[in-house]
Amino acid sequence: MNHVYDLLGNGKKAFFELSRTDRFMHAFWLLGPFFLLIERTPGDAYVSIVALTFLVRSLITRDGAWLKFFWVKSVFIFWGICLLSAIMSQAPSYAFGEALIWIRFPLFATATAFWLGVDKRLLLLMFFSTASAILLMCGILAAELAIEGFKSRLSWPYDDLVPGNYLAKVGLPVIVFSTILFLSLKGFKSLLPGGFCLLIIGMTMMTGERISFLLRYLRPCLQFLFGRQVGKNVSFT
Repeated sequence: MNHVYDLLGNGKKAFFELSRTDRFMHAFWLLGPFFLLIERTPGDAYVSIVALTFLVRSLITRDGAWLKFFWVKSVFIFWGICLLSAIMSQAPSYAFGEALIWIRFPLFATATAFWLGVDKRLLLLMFFSTASAILLMCGILAAELAIEGFKSRLSWPYDDLVPGNYLAKVGLPVIVFSTILFLSLKGFKSLLPGGFCLLIIGMTMMTGERISFLLRYLRPCLQFLFGRQVGKNVSFT
């Protein structure tokens, strides 16, 4: 629990060191896992707003340093190939539109990497926010099981058979981080991150979504292959 208090305290300190404008956007960014929990449309709007704000901010401040990184350049090359492929497809109008707006996802990633998540304290706070949203989803699914009983597929809170998709994709960074903590900590300290991983894996399995379960299960297994050395530099300060 001391680590959690340190995480929240350091995150709060880092947050109030920001300017008022940056505080608003960082607060919006930190609430992202809960927007994604609501439904696809609010989630898409959240990702798009962060991506466009980052792009506009880069233009206003004339900060294009992030464009020099190889992985960023590779994203734009891939995007260009997607646009070209869309034009030559059987439904060019629809395909081009879908390919055009796809760039919001890598732009969201660059916004996190080069702006919103630069401060490690705020990045850890984002992990905490995501973990909280994931636990909320697990609570919703547990309520569905308690009220409606066991069934082949779960659908709460979307009334659609995709809650496992949320656990597998939105929760991926958290389970990666939790696995690193589990591998790096010893004794009773490792029980919390280890139990969190087992809870998410088990609840994803209960949703009945096979691909989501495989994504959630195989990621920690892959990390175990690297041993405890992967988490030796993990800290909350």
